[in-house]
Amino acid sequence: PPMDASEAPSPEAAAATSQPKTSILDRHIPWQVSASVIGLVLLLVGVIVFQLMRMSYPVSAALGPGPFPPGGPMGSPMPGFEMEPALIPTEEIRSGGPGKDGIPALTAPEIIAAGEATDIDPGARVVGVVLNGEARAYPINVLNYHECANDTVGGAPIAVTYCPLCDSAFVFHREIGGQVREFGISGMLYESNVLLYDRQEDPKQESLWSQILMKAVTGPGAAAGLELKTVDSELTQWKAWRADHPQTTVLSTDTGHTRNYAEPAYASYFANDDTMFPVKKSSGRRPDLKNKDRVVVVEAAGAVKAFPIADLRGAPGQVIEDRVGEIAMRLRLDNASGNVEVEPIAGAEGSAQADVRRSYSFWFSWDAMHPEADVYQSP
Repeated sequence: PPMDASEAPSPEAAAATSQPKTSILDRHIPWQVSASVIGLVLLLVGVIVFQLMRMSYPVSAALGPGPFPPGGPMGSPMPGFEMEPALIPTEEIRSGGPGKDGIPALTAPEIIAAGEATDIDPGARVVGVVLNGEARAYPINVLNYHECANDTVGGAPIAVTYCPLCDSAFVFHREIGGQVREFGISGMLYESNVLLYDRQEDPKQESLWSQILMKAVTGPGAAAGLELKTVDSELTQWKAWRADHPQTTVLSTDTGHTRNYAEPAYASYFANDDTMFPVKKSSGRRPDLKNKDRVVVVEAAGAVKAFPIADLRGAPGQVIEDRVGEIAMRLRLDNASGNVEVEPIAGAEGSAQADVRRSYSFWFSWDAMHPEADVYQSP
């Protein structure tokens, strides 16, 4: 029907309805605002990705750039090291991520009194050493980021070494072959275990040293048959160590490096039984043990034997009596601190001359490196 004049739209309304509709997406946004928003979004995404990577990836692989991808074969020749002769298959040496000194070993680190160490949690794990009457502790939370501390305790030059991938704590004398050596971190791994190197003025004289094999494995050190002699150590809690050694000193967290030593490292790695890098060798001697079951390695009178912590935990009174070589030993687990006390049984043959030394490792790494060494078997 024809439209009444009163219903006809005004010219202004007609003009408005004839214009195309626009959405909020069609509106003009100043380019400065757009760039700011995009930049903020990218920043937030970057922060989230970084936090996820930090939680899921071990810190050692993120501390420094390396020339090879983590876990990849190093190739030949190895960068910066003399590889001949080699006592291990060089094709099985792998990059840990950082390059040489990408994980910075500590040398002559700052040492403080126990009372000054207010930033160490009482339950924190420490490597404890007593030499010539002097006691000192090295927090694992610090060693996680440095893996080696070149220090002097009781007048003796020592290297306190820790490989997070193997939870292996070995303390060595640094006077080897008539030379006091300073060790660094090569950035390379063998059987998922750290390879140290000894710093020399001439890099061609530097050798690679295996922590768990306890010897030089390439270069002049290997040619000379140089080995690492361990120092007895405890792997225990800070509060327990301090109670037993009131006059102890401790490695300071003031290392000269920017690290968050209070933050647990490798938590996700320790939460499962998988190794970070391939480990080819397994003796099959103790199929009941998981990869990351811990063992205490006991040396005495030239013999060595590994004792699984799980066996100690299940033993009556958490005590095991056994032999290391020809020496009768008593081991007792302190369940509260995790420390394993080891002593020759009084009166047993050879007990008075026994030089007992303890080191520590995950089972998979000890088994891979020492497939023929003695291992305790539960009755």
